[in-house]
Amino acid sequence: MSPRFAIEPRTADELAAMVTPKSGTDLEALPWILYDTNTTSFATAAAALDVVFFSAVNVDKTLSNLEAPGQLPVPQVLEVAGMTVDILATAQAQAALPLAGPIADIDSILKTGRAVVRFTLSNKSYGIFPLTCFHATGGAVGVLQSTTAAGSADSSANNGIFDGGWWVDGAIIIPSQQQFVFEILTTPAISLSQTPMPVRPGIWGPIHRRVL
Repeated sequence: MSPRFAIEPRTADELAAMVTPKSGTDLEALPWILYDTNTTSFATAAAALDVVFFSAVNVDKTLSNLEAPGQLPVPQVLEVAGMTVDILATAQAQAALPLAGPIADIDSILKTGRAVVRFTLSNKSYGIFPLTCFHATGGAVGVLQSTTAAGSADSSANNGIFDGGWWVDGAIIIPSQQQFVFEILTTPAISLSQTPMPVRPGIWGPIHRRVL
């Protein structure tokens, strides 16, 4: 497997130039993921859902890293490389039949609920696109063991395999102080064993921000 970063010899002058900005307003570029989590709205319900993300700052940074409501602070700019959605189903033990648990829950959101995504930036909409295109970033990896005598099983599931999700490749740029929202919409047919179900979109790519 090839290395993920290059090992290059550098002179003392080159290193000094790399760590010393010419001015305090210089910008640096870093790989970044903006994420926001809804922990209450995705539940078994008779009504269709229209859940908005990135509209408010959350003090719990394990749920969101947004710094300002619905926008990036000055002078940050995000070149969107891709968008992902993690359906944060936790592992469950259940009877082997009928089918229940994380796999069935994610299937209910994606297929029964026909979930779709709409991204809006400065009142310009991108989408609507199927949520099945917005694969997850990852999840639990391990070994499953069950017994046929007891007729039970334990399951864990993700919304697809991480492949970058909905690939944007820089076609969308989020400037500073421009309002944006990420919405997930469903039909009213969702039925979940884990209810409510936490859902976490991510918007990732190079972010440009002030060095100092």
